[in-house]
Amino acid sequence: MQQTYKEALLTGLRDALKSAGFRKRGAVFHRASGDVVHLIGLQSSIDSPGQIPRVTINLAIWCKPFAERGTEPSVIASQWRCRLGDLMPARSDVWWTLSGKDAVAPAVREVAVALKAYGIPALDTLPDSASLLALWANGTSPGITLAQSRRYTALAQAARPTPLA
Repeated sequence: MQQTYKEALLTGLRDALKSAGFRKRGAVFHRASGDVVHLIGLQSSIDSPGQIPRVTINLAIWCKPFAERGTEPSVIASQWRCRLGDLMPARSDVWWTLSGKDAVAPAVREVAVALKAYGIPALDTLPDSASLLALWANGTSPGITLAQSRRYTALAQAARPTPLA
């Protein structure tokens, strides 16, 4: 039953995200932008006492120039990650409870509104690897460590062509 509620949520979000250029694959929506892939993923958890599914939304940016060899775009392999709730005004982790079929439609509406107001605009500010490098140069690295952002920056610098003398 919990899978049915999650699928209903994903179907509702698919319709809302299609206009922003996202396509659904499994529990993740993706769209290409420059040399990056924007990802919006559904993460679920079970409230064990009642076996009630809860979901949160992860946002990520996978950048091909900084990706480990052989990896495909995924939230976990991304070079920028955050939760949708962290972008919302309360700046806290937000989980939606799918306690029954009547809870799905309000959750779809709430998540779709939050994605359009906060999530997609945040992804839109980072359309390519250059924007990620600029972010890291300012000392900001959501979802990754400072050491990882430095490693990605070094990779980018090493990949730049050297000027001819």
